[in-house]
Amino acid sequence: MVSEMDKNKAQILCTVPLGQSLIDKVRAHGIDMDILSLIAIKPFSNKSLESEIIHLFQQAANIVFTSANAVNAVARFKGKHKPAWEIYCIGHATQKAVYECFGAEKVILTADNASELADKIIKQGNIKELVFFCGDIHRDELPQKLKQAEINVREVIVYGTIATPQKIPKEYDAVLFFSPSAVNSFFEVNKANKKTLFFAIGNTTAAAISEKTSNIVIVSNKPGKEELLELAIKYFQNKTVNA
Repeated sequence: MVSEMDKNKAQILCTVPLGQSLIDKVRAHGIDMDILSLIAIKPFSNKSLESEIIHLFQQAANIVFTSANAVNAVARFKGKHKPAWEIYCIGHATQKAVYECFGAEKVILTADNASELADKIIKQGNIKELVFFCGDIHRDELPQKLKQAEINVREVIVYGTIATPQKIPKEYDAVLFFSPSAVNSFFEVNKANKKTLFFAIGNTTAAAISEKTSNIVIVSNKPGKEELLELAIKYFQNKTVNA
């Protein structure tokens, strides 16, 4: 039997897996949260790709990561290699993955999003070419900006994003999205309840939501799971948010 107190709790859906500490943090603020992944990540694995990555491990190179999934997909082939790489990456989860897989000393600079990262790379003024490890679905802003600045970009696709749409039988006060792919997967089989708020990890994800619904979208300016959860907590505690 559901108590009156439980009925009054905000009900939110998070569309990516979370560590137990983050789940506990949200629930400690009187919010009920369900978790349902709407996409699956599949690292690519073939002899050609493995050979290409191992060859790059043996070279000095400028490397770009905008996804922790890409970092992990590349690191599978690292073995005992200690690549002489200079790495440029977005912050938070991606930066953490780079630190864990390749070492903090490899990171030259970071930014909060791919577009800002491209601007910083261009500002360096001395980079002529780089390798961009990415997934099969990614925004073109970073490579386009770099190419326009006459920086040669070699894209190496190391993982695939697979939609796993599921019908959501329950109505939520809010749904949290962390990628446009998850947004598209959600709306493939679901419609937005008029009262549901949507939280987006950045402007790209927010734009994807706005293409599907006119509901309110609240955007986090930083690309971290914890930051988006904090934004949701703040909203439901205060019913106002400055984002």
